[in-house]
Amino acid sequence: MIQLCIGWKMEKYFQKKDKKKREKTQPRAVEDILKTVMKDIGMSQMHELNTISEMWCDVVGDVIGQNSRPVGFDKGKLTVEVNNMVWKQELEGFHRTAIIAKINRKAGNKLVNRMFCVLNTK
Repeated sequence: MIQLCIGWKMEKYFQKKDKKKREKTQPRAVEDILKTVMKDIGMSQMHELNTISEMWCDVVGDVIGQNSRPVGFDKGKLTVEVNNMVWKQELEGFHRTAIIAKINRKAGNKLVNRMFCVLNTK
């Protein structure tokens, strides 16, 4: 008898809680839900890196594009792989600010905050 009363009270408690959740929840766009899910599972970083990779040659031009490529993106930090030390110095020393500004302009938001170059070791 006691077990039935406790079970009934617990069931009643969860029904009230579920009802409150349903009342507070508003319809959301599928795009917003997918962005949240992607962020939760770490896929938004890969999506953003893919977006940057697709626009890379348009942003930097053909010559720099042939000698460099985006390889990592994490919390606003873009990692670019370059073919040699000369390109590393060129991009970090002379083009960093312009590249970041162009990427952010093309993306429509402040996607990249920092950019670092690493040498291709292959």
